[in-house]
Amino acid sequence: MKKIFLISFIFSAVAFSQTLIPKLPQITASSFLLIDAETNKIIAQQNPEASTGLASITKIMTSYIVADYLKQGFLNIACALAEHIAGTQEDFASLMNDYAQKMELKNTNFTNPTGLPNVNHYSTAEDIAKLSIVLINDFPDEYAIYSEKEFTYNDIRQLNRNSLLWQDDSIDGIKTGHTRASGYCLVASSKRADMRLISIVLNSASEKSRLQDTRRLLDYGFKYYQTKKIIAKYQPISIVDVWGGMEDKLELGPEKDIFVTLTKPTFDRLTIEASKNLGVKAPVRKDSVIDRLDIKVDGETIQSVDLVAVNNVQRKGIVIATLESLMFYVYSFFMQDEIN
Repeated sequence: MKKIFLISFIFSAVAFSQTLIPKLPQITASSFLLIDAETNKIIAQQNPEASTGLASITKIMTSYIVADYLKQGFLNIACALAEHIAGTQEDFASLMNDYAQKMELKNTNFTNPTGLPNVNHYSTAEDIAKLSIVLINDFPDEYAIYSEKEFTYNDIRQLNRNSLLWQDDSIDGIKTGHTRASGYCLVASSKRADMRLISIVLNSASEKSRLQDTRRLLDYGFKYYQTKKIIAKYQPISIVDVWGGMEDKLELGPEKDIFVTLTKPTFDRLTIEASKNLGVKAPVRKDSVIDRLDIKVDGETIQSVDLVAVNNVQRKGIVIATLESLMFYVYSFFMQDEIN
């Protein structure tokens, strides 16, 4: 019968008392979102689904598409430049919308690659956050360009309009934007230790206010929240019995590293619990989903993940394997109440 492990994680290094987290400082932008890039945990938000013009924030998608075609090879990018970029803006906007659909940006539509105002050119803080995270994860080398403070082309020196790059070394992007219709916008990303936060500020009243709003969001997130890897990939969490296998026991663990984002004091109250299981029949392939793991705070489940076989288990000879399989069915029948 399966061994059930209830593991309590006590993070003694976190010296915070069980106090309430202060309210978010005043943010003047009409729409904003603060999200952890690893866990997609939303830390703060206001009107994240509000539709708004994009201004130059649009170019995040434009750069993603160029990076994607470059990844496919020189010939492909040459064809893409000839067919889409050297063609009409409408052609390229159609390509942008194809990418948006694949990324499940459900409230986004592009009509041009630069962000010029158009009633049919819009997005939301929620969708921009998704796009930004995909860019960082898919093309980290290309994303690094966003952290460059300046560049010179044809003897003309150009400064990055994201002045936060000079104020905070942890900030490495992403894009500013402004039109009369969209207001002042800023998509920023900051990484401190192992935690990366994405801040979306849309329709601020001024360049100064968008910078202030962004700093307030990022400082608030890093001060009161933390993202931690609580379980490593394939780290054994539980053990199940194996029927008809060359091994009697099988270790189960997650198929990827498990991260959670919580207020810092909350980690002291974090537990994980594996669901009950009567065993498995051989053969078992590595990465086969066997069980479920619930991550809880104060007994309430905040996240569930699959537990998979950490290794392969071969089947015994046909006679013994068949006999043990029959025993498993009988055992399961009489022990069913134990897992309900």
